[in-house]
Amino acid sequence: MKGVKSVITLGLTIFILFKFMIPYLLEGHNPILLVLITGAIVTALTFLIVSGFSRKTLAAITGTVGGLGSAALISFIFMSLMNLSGFHGEEETMLSMIDLESPIDLSGILLAGIIIGALGAVMDVAISIASSLEEIKRNYKSASFKELFKSGMNVGGDIMGTMANTLILAYVGASLPIILLMYAYEYPYGELIQMEFFGVEILRTLSGSIGLVLAIPITALISALLLSKEEVKTKQDPMIIVGDRGTDA
Repeated sequence: MKGVKSVITLGLTIFILFKFMIPYLLEGHNPILLVLITGAIVTALTFLIVSGFSRKTLAAITGTVGGLGSAALISFIFMSLMNLSGFHGEEETMLSMIDLESPIDLSGILLAGIIIGALGAVMDVAISIASSLEEIKRNYKSASFKELFKSGMNVGGDIMGTMANTLILAYVGASLPIILLMYAYEYPYGELIQMEFFGVEILRTLSGSIGLVLAIPITALISALLLSKEEVKTKQDPMIIVGDRGTDA
């Protein structure tokens, strides 16, 4: 059933992106506000359908939105400092040539792309921590707020390194042909760093990584607050067997 629910959420995510976010972006609406609303809707629907309404779900949603908002703020600040225009490829040039009633904000589109690209990683981190703390509370009913928060931070620390690598590897993989061309023609490092394309990829990686890092304490804090008050009353999955029931293991 969890697998079926995951497929349903995938379909809903695709529907929201192509029937809500992209059409409104083409109509000239604020890309940053639009992508934040889209991210919040996708996050809430995904967690509610897969995990149901619970304290775990509430903590995961809060952590995801907090991490996503942090990534958006960091991206906005550094885009201004780096003077990125949004023109870093042929696609942006073609978008600027489309005859629309409202012109497309390419710098906003760039920022929206960075935020939506980080959403999946931030969601993974948030639900992993929230789910781990719920299991700890279920099996150790006297766990205090301090113990739960510390456990959440420890789990988040282990997740953090691999998820940051996931982001950079995904971005490098998507841009591999262009990177190969640049290295084949032996562009000097000084010129590469000044190219907007490189600046955008660096910003994508840093913003996404910082967003998922900040999602860790937010999710751990909210989960510890919610779970430390009372016992977890939800039932475990009956298909999961821990140890050998025929022994003392």
